[in-house]
Amino acid sequence: MSLRALGSGTWPSAPKMFLLLTALQVLAIDMTRSQEDENKIIGGYTCTRSSQPWQAALLAGPGRRFLCGGALLSDQWVITAAHCGRRYPASLQCVNISISPDEVCQKAYSKAIAPGMVCAGAPQGGKDSCQGDSGGPLVCRGQLQGLVSWGMERCALPGYPGVYTNLCKYRSWIEETMRHK
Repeated sequence: MSLRALGSGTWPSAPKMFLLLTALQVLAIDMTRSQEDENKIIGGYTCTRSSQPWQAALLAGPGRRFLCGGALLSDQWVITAAHCGRRYPASLQCVNISISPDEVCQKAYSKAIAPGMVCAGAPQGGKDSCQGDSGGPLVCRGQLQGLVSWGMERCALPGYPGVYTNLCKYRSWIEETMRHK
């Protein structure tokens, strides 16, 4: 099994080892935060083992504590959000959501939405990514489309979808960065 990355190239489904070189630099991470067994994906479920082969976990410190999620771009590259490093659940969580129409996104967040962003969620609420999910992948039909970025402090509210980085807008930059590092 393999996954196509942004419509080009194939990702291995189970790389034996990968060198963590993030395309987005994490400048500061508070590594003193406590572990909490909270399901931060709202309205989701525990993923079945190996069902999300593109999912990465960024670990740090002597206890190899979880910092945040990411998405595999290749056997040597992981992409994540620059602001990752919060609380996390004990097991990987999944949720099925829909891309929100631009009008819904603009109504919810007004001028905060930039061209490199896409919104996704459940129109009726109850399903969403949340704090601690930053950097995790937004996958549509097996293709990486975005990364969890931000949203309302209270997650999964009706009319307020989660906001994701639209990786298609950054594809050439990602490919160029991977080629020259």
